[in-house]
Amino acid sequence: MSELFKLDIKNFLSFNETIFNIELSYQLYGKPIGEAPIVMVNHALTGNSSICGKDGWWDPIVGKNKLINTEKFTVLAFNFPGNGFDEFIIKNREDLILSDIAKIFKIGLDKLKIEKLHAVIGGAIGGCLIWELVVLYPSLSDNYIPIASDWKSTNWLISMTRVQKQILNNSSKPLHDARIHAMLSYRSPKSINLKFDGGKMTSLVGHSGSGKSTLLNMIPRIYAPTNGGIHLDDQDISKFNLESLRNQISI
Repeated sequence: MSELFKLDIKNFLSFNETIFNIELSYQLYGKPIGEAPIVMVNHALTGNSSICGKDGWWDPIVGKNKLINTEKFTVLAFNFPGNGFDEFIIKNREDLILSDIAKIFKIGLDKLKIEKLHAVIGGAIGGCLIWELVVLYPSLSDNYIPIASDWKSTNWLISMTRVQKQILNNSSKPLHDARIHAMLSYRSPKSINLKFDGGKMTSLVGHSGSGKSTLLNMIPRIYAPTNGGIHLDDQDISKFNLESLRNQISI
């Protein structure tokens, strides 16, 4: 894993006028700062600054001779303050909003003496952060690339985050269960209405966190769908004898 660096940001005043002492951690990949154009990667909610290599969230596209080529770019990834990856926890994290995180990242860039980015890219909450950066610092980067994110929150999204909060606060496996819920909330009913023909081999392909394992674990009823159902030969698998069902499945 790339070395984890830390920056101290003292007396940061948030939007709601709460003062924080922030320990902002980050990792660097590719060329040293000052020797190449800089790409900043914003991680998703359950991600972190480990973006390439064995446990990298973005390993399929970040690395040597990949889309974000570490032979040509300096790649920088900050951790959202308090995400715990660096063992720094913020108990009153709800006193920080996304525009605060954007300002904290900008302070981090200033401390690293980075005035200009070639690109900033991020997905989900990391993409939403890019919209904040565009508004606050429109000339910071040559390219802004938000993925699977919007500039505003809908009532539906706000309600989903409240469900997520309940899961995280009450589940015996909070992160595990929250990811299952998140995967389903990203999808429309039509997009997960899949049908596999008998006698044929089918591959499930997608990035880490896209729901491949979750879907496969629903077939032997390790997980249960929160909506809809799974059918084999037009029969709902929830009606099958569990031992008999699992005897027919090889994983």
